[in-house]
Amino acid sequence: MKTKLPSSLAAALIGLLAFAGVSRSQAQTTSTWITETISSGGIVNWSTPGKWTPATPVPGNVSVDFTGLTVNTAAITLTNDIAGTFNIYQMKLANAATTVTYNKSASTTMNWVKSGSSNPELILNSSSSGDSQISFASAIGSGVTLQITGVANATTRQLSVMSGAGGVNVNKTGTGNLYVTAANTYTGDFTLTSGVIGLMTDSVGTPNNVTSGPLGRGTVHLNGGTVTAVSAVRTVNNSVQVGGDFSVSQGAGAANNITFAGTVMLTGTGVTRTITGDYNSYVSGARGTLAFTGAISEAGAGNGITFANTASTHIVLSGINTYTGNTTVTGGNMTLSDNAGLKFVIGANGVNNRLLGTGIINLDGDFTFDLAGAGTALGNSWNIVNVASLTETFGSTFSVNGFSDIGGNLWEATNVNGGRTYQFSEATGLLSVTAVPEPTTWALLAGGLTLVTVLRRRRIN
Repeated sequence: MKTKLPSSLAAALIGLLAFAGVSRSQAQTTSTWITETISSGGIVNWSTPGKWTPATPVPGNVSVDFTGLTVNTAAITLTNDIAGTFNIYQMKLANAATTVTYNKSASTTMNWVKSGSSNPELILNSSSSGDSQISFASAIGSGVTLQITGVANATTRQLSVMSGAGGVNVNKTGTGNLYVTAANTYTGDFTLTSGVIGLMTDSVGTPNNVTSGPLGRGTVHLNGGTVTAVSAVRTVNNSVQVGGDFSVSQGAGAANNITFAGTVMLTGTGVTRTITGDYNSYVSGARGTLAFTGAISEAGAGNGITFANTASTHIVLSGINTYTGNTTVTGGNMTLSDNAGLKFVIGANGVNNRLLGTGIINLDGDFTFDLAGAGTALGNSWNIVNVASLTETFGSTFSVNGFSDIGGNLWEATNVNGGRTYQFSEATGLLSVTAVPEPTTWALLAGGLTLVTVLRRRRIN
């Protein structure tokens, strides 16, 4: 005897299945391309009979696996010509010694979706040096982060736009690069954890207000890996959070610059992030420039930066930076531009953040000394610029905020912290307490305050 579920209970179960991401008519399925080698070029359609096990994928929630496919000699295009919507939770690319283009027909829609609670994956597995090209437009759903992973020695190019409210995390190994030429509009964050991301286009929009670009429209998290400029100078307008050590480089044949135009935040507390400018002198006498035109701040306190540069790398800081850790330049060249700033928090005698390293620094901007907690004893001093190891130049536009230029490469502030005088020397790189009120001065000041108080009382009476 069959028992019929009440209609209300059946509806509830159907709703629960839909909420879990599995429909009644379409469970998650995996289709694997047969093991074969293709040597002739042209278009190969997904609908070609006998190419998949256990069955040709159909619209719905799918995983597609091309790792058994080897392509050599001539380029091919793998086209999803099956009409309908494909919700992809995993896609593994083929191994190729030539170009494989992954495309779709106009009647086909492809989205990236979760499998249960797991984010979707685009897995770049290729031991050969072929060029995989992702040429189908796709969407990333809200709350979804597309994971681009795998061990790839080949270059992969993301050519068509990714949209939606989700984000992307690149965490791959191998010698291959992931080049992005699409004007992506997804609004979730982009995270680089490991591997090389090559910028083949610029951000569109204004700093911190991107409308499209290679890294989408959200915040860019640089936790590792390498960002490289390909074909031309590149600009990133996204806001950036630096949560780990990363490097920048350029495509072979040119010293292509990278500019981070949005604000940059150093996450963590009391940490030093190493940014490696890995430019090479492909062009005789040319230097690659890594520029930060937005302000660099910190999420905690005491966060610093080490610029570990090759000799052909030039770092340019153009924002009014407020991070309070050390700035270390271990090679190459760094410029603090006119009207840009560095902040130094001055504590007890000898306690402060500073500029150090072995590189070349050009100081055309402004220093700001936070003296609220500074030592007050005569002779207290703080090493601000390590002139013993750095090759430094103070330009004509250099200044110290709140200090007066008194000549002789000296800057001075008086009547600070109870009448102290602080002096900064460009020659020595030291900030010092050079004068404190004499005891007689304090007595006179105290007497004057007493007299004023008595006179005020007499006038009141």
